[in-house]
Amino acid sequence: MSEQPSLLLLGAGPIGLAAASEASAGSTLLRCIAPNIDAPWLPNYALWQSDAARLELTADLRLAFDTVDLVGLSGSSRTIPHGYGFLNNATLQRRLRASTAGRWQQGRVEALTATPNGAAATLDDGTTLHARVVLDARGSRPDHQGASLPAQTAFGVELELPPGHPGLPMRFMDWSFATPDGEPPSFLYSVPTAPGRLFVEETVLSARPAVAIERLRVRLRARLDQLGLGEALWIAGTEEHCYIPMGAQPPTAAGAVIPLGAAAGWVHPASGYLLGHGLGWARDAARVAATGAAATEVWQAAWPADRRHMWALYRFGLDLLLRSDHAQTSAFFDEFFQLPPERVQAYLTASGSANQLASTMWMLFAQGSWPLKMRLAAAGLRPEALRLVRELSGD
Repeated sequence: MSEQPSLLLLGAGPIGLAAASEASAGSTLLRCIAPNIDAPWLPNYALWQSDAARLELTADLRLAFDTVDLVGLSGSSRTIPHGYGFLNNATLQRRLRASTAGRWQQGRVEALTATPNGAAATLDDGTTLHARVVLDARGSRPDHQGASLPAQTAFGVELELPPGHPGLPMRFMDWSFATPDGEPPSFLYSVPTAPGRLFVEETVLSARPAVAIERLRVRLRARLDQLGLGEALWIAGTEEHCYIPMGAQPPTAAGAVIPLGAAAGWVHPASGYLLGHGLGWARDAARVAATGAAATEVWQAAWPADRRHMWALYRFGLDLLLRSDHAQTSAFFDEFFQLPPERVQAYLTASGSANQLASTMWMLFAQGSWPLKMRLAAAGLRPEALRLVRELSGD
């Protein structure tokens, strides 16, 4: 470990390990840094099965569903014909760690500074490492674009079902529980994890300011009472608290430090998802970095022009949802999921191009109800829409 690396990677979460695994296959001198390299991944990571297949992760799924359900405010249910899966965190983490054996150094980065030939990372033990390029996959941090970003928040827990209770199906979104007056709407996300067990999560898709976790805990308890699950046992150690900043602007190409994942604003601005597209994008950037390419080329691999255009379009959708009440949000998703399945899938997985995304948004407007048309038209006249036009014409 005495030799200085030419490529430094920070972070051992899914994005960091995926990037490290890809870069390890290259010829560059690579060093990977994390405070606790073997710390287990605790969140329930989920992705669409089309993403799992594309990323060759199907064997790493611990749960798989052929369809998911969407429940509207009225209680009406719609089956969405898209496969959905949950990662086996332990197996994927173990597999990626094995492919990067010998590359890791335990430590916490206290400072990143620019140098004439790249960047320097100072660790908590006083060690300073110099590298031509630094891939930063340490996740979103409070200083990233300040506190102005809207955020998705969620509170989840796994339940042991009462005897005789049939449980719930895999519900991607259930909007059927009324939101308290004046508060942003939330939906239930439910996953049957094993016989007699159910993971439930109360989620606010996005709000500014963010809805507190404790408010979501209260909403979840009230919803469970309504569903006949008020007496269900909350399984110890399964609580999940989620805070995801959304709608961040792509970072500018400046210096040798290239953020990846949440640190790069890769969180899907309209859904809060990251893993499905983020793992592939991390591999793309790491593959370029491992060739010895300049930092500007690595940044272009992380944020090509079409991806920046696509993210600008998604932020338009986020702005619309931020201005929607409970009934409007439920109605929006009901109409959105009536689009052709391939359009829906491309939108949710960020797997298309900016032109394809714009075409899908236009289709939603053309086929939408008059209330949705009026809301979309009004959103198109807001200052945010004008900024979007400038972004799309700026490259």
